Amino acid sequence: MKQKSQRPFQFPVDTNPIEAVRDGVVQSVVNDLGKGAVSDLWKQILGSEVPQKTSGEMQQGQELDLTSLAKKQNEKKPQAVEAGINYTAEIVHAQRRIAHQENQEMKAQIDQIVFELKHLAKSSTILEAEFREVVVEQRIEKPGKYHVSFFEWMLSVVKSARMRVEDSGAWLALFKSKKKQRGYWQMFKKHGTSFGLSNERVVSTQTG
Repeated sequence: MKQKSQRPFQFPVDTNPIEAVRDGVVQSVVNDLGKGAVSDLWKQILGSEVPQKTSGEMQQGQELDLTSLAKKQNEKKPQAVEAGINYTAEIVHAQRRIAHQENQEMKAQIDQIVFELKHLAKSSTILEAEFREVVVEQRIEKPGKYHVSFFEWMLSVVKSARMRVEDSGAWLALFKSKKKQRGYWQMFKKHGTSFGLSNERVVSTQTG
């Protein structure tokens, strides 16, 4: 019986070593970066567009596109600038409204003081002559705190002058009354009781 001849063991030989190297490199890249990163890399090589993420967590192997990120940030800047302009315009408008309101209040206060000045000046011929120029109608285009202070001071001066005039009038009336009484008593001493008991003297004494 013949024994079967044993064939020597032959190692498998790859007929295409380039493909073997390619497959090994691809498999190594896939293992290191993941299938998604390899797919994106392949699309970039072929010229295909790969959507870039500008926010959130970056995936392993993902590249950050700074140009695209800067472009989107620049698109948001006009909105921020416009909001700042609107805020500034609101502040300026509010300041003008407050200033206009203050001017109206000061103008009303000045008009009230001037009206009182005229009333006091007309209450006496002496005051009217002294303060004629003060109470002349004057139109104030831009009233300020200075005008209010000035007219308040003038009002106090007119009030003080009026008190002096009233005191002077009272003193003058009293002086005339006393002078008249002195004349009456002199006539009484000269003519005696006949002068004091006459009807005219009685009436004048009662009224005087």
